[in-house]
Amino acid sequence: MYYIKSLTTTLIASTVFCTFSAATLASESPSYRFIDLGTLGGSESAALDINDQGVIVGWSTRDNNMDCTSPVSKPMNCEYAFKYQNGAMIDLGHSQDTVQSSHAVAINNHSVAVGYEVLRGVNDDTKMGESYHQPVRFEQGAPQALPVLSSKPLDSAMAVDINDQGKIIGWADNQIGQDTLVSWQGNAISTEAAHNTYYRRATGLNNLGDVVGFEYEAWSYKPNRAFIYKHGQVSVIDEREGVMSEMNAINDYGMIAGSKMVRAMTPLKATIWYPSMLGGVAEHVVGGLQQTSREESAFNDINRSGTAVGFSSTSDTIQATVYYRGKLYDLNRLVSAPGRLQTAEAVNEQGDIVGIYVTKDNQRRAFLLKVQ
Repeated sequence: MYYIKSLTTTLIASTVFCTFSAATLASESPSYRFIDLGTLGGSESAALDINDQGVIVGWSTRDNNMDCTSPVSKPMNCEYAFKYQNGAMIDLGHSQDTVQSSHAVAINNHSVAVGYEVLRGVNDDTKMGESYHQPVRFEQGAPQALPVLSSKPLDSAMAVDINDQGKIIGWADNQIGQDTLVSWQGNAISTEAAHNTYYRRATGLNNLGDVVGFEYEAWSYKPNRAFIYKHGQVSVIDEREGVMSEMNAINDYGMIAGSKMVRAMTPLKATIWYPSMLGGVAEHVVGGLQQTSREESAFNDINRSGTAVGFSSTSDTIQATVYYRGKLYDLNRLVSAPGRLQTAEAVNEQGDIVGIYVTKDNQRRAFLLKVQ
């Protein structure tokens, strides 16, 4: 069973739960100012994280030359990691010439970012070119490749989050090609919570060192199962057969943002898990904007105030959302934007939100919603 760190943390988290999750809580809707962050010269961009100083990271295209290939081998514009600071988007470059694309996916309050680069290699069996992922840390404006577990060609690894102590978490293929939960401190890589059967990937990290992620059985067609990893122990949230769960972020009070199926073979629903005074976690399934059975929704991030951000999706549209003081809002109804806000990816402690919107020309663009 998963236990929280202390009684103090329990009481704080329980108070936040009572304060921000009660359906009867009266609150005014949040107010924001919309900002298009622009691009590095191409037509598309995406904002993926923001720290408490307002520094933003993500990816952008530099041109429209279609020099890269998608996972299904279709031509696409190359994507490059950026840092946005003081009104300017800065190209973070590449660690080597063979890099095709790069994404900065998380940044801490010391402005150290992490992410991954996409490289092209040759499969020794097929002699065909294939892509693989390399984890990187972006520090002082330049990417530095992080160590990996396997030296085999085309084995991948990815850094997904970094806390204020500089700890980085992610996943890496081991020597037999199994996705393994790993952490990096400095330039050293460590295997965490290895398992003989389950493949495990980290998705979020807080400043206490607590990790959330998911596990799966390769080739089994069974759904992902979310877990919490702390004090050297892995706790799976829901072990019911066929029920999928995903945890995406954990704050310093132990509140977790993600999504889960209410029952097997149904769409994922936006969910927040709160630490329980009895140990373990208590779940609160928020759902989507329309509260229909066919609607899919998820939360991507949560701050210490319990504000969570994500999306709500139906068959014909996807809308960026914010869960604020016990109520779910469509961000498109709170701001005027030259397009549709599609996903909210991250929220900082001030409540500023970043994500992706789609222009009227159907181009993805990075946005910032600044709290007013």
